[in-house]
Amino acid sequence: MYEQKNETPVLMLTAAGTENIAVEAMKFGAYDYIRKEQLQFEVLPILINGVYQQFLFRKEKENKEFIQNELKMQIQEMGKVFEEIKSYQQTIHSGLSIVSSELKRIEGRITPETNFPRLP
Repeated sequence: MYEQKNETPVLMLTAAGTENIAVEAMKFGAYDYIRKEQLQFEVLPILINGVYQQFLFRKEKENKEFIQNELKMQIQEMGKVFEEIKSYQQTIHSGLSIVSSELKRIEGRITPETNFPRLP
């Protein structure tokens, strides 16, 4: 299951007295374990519900991390776009400053009779 990245919640039931096997199983994705001699059928639904709650918590945490990573990437992209806009704004401002200074320079020389060349 671990190698196949199977996300099915697993409750390990072990007949062997050793807990090393159960610990190894949990390292590979089992959510919990119980030894066979400790199993009581009245408690089984509680154990299953606990495993399911852990599964839901893990999925929610993964989704939250995914959304946070997506948000970080979008913020970085927006920062790049903002920098481009600032660059364009500075270019436009420089161009308008030149036009403004030229208009001030020729302001007194333009009269209604001034003949401007026509653009093609």
